[in-house]
Amino acid sequence: KLYERTNRSVGIVFWHIQFCTKYRYKMFSKFKYKSLVEAGIRWVCCEHDIKIGAMYVMLDHVHLVVKTSTYINPRKIV
Repeated sequence: KLYERTNRSVGIVFWHIQFCTKYRYKMFSKFKYKSLVEAGIRWVCCEHDIKIGAMYVMLDHVHLVVKTSTYINPRKIV
């Protein structure tokens, strides 16, 4: 099933979201912090029925590509 169908819309929605640390501090260099951030993001996405397409945790920022329903406002995702 490629497209999501609702009563009023048909489509697929992908969002690219980037989170940066303050002052680009390289906080995710430790494996403990990196795995904690990944687990937290996966838990929140599971709670809100958001599917993660890709997640890359870099030293000072996180890239996410997520798939959501057509009725979810992008401000609610962040």
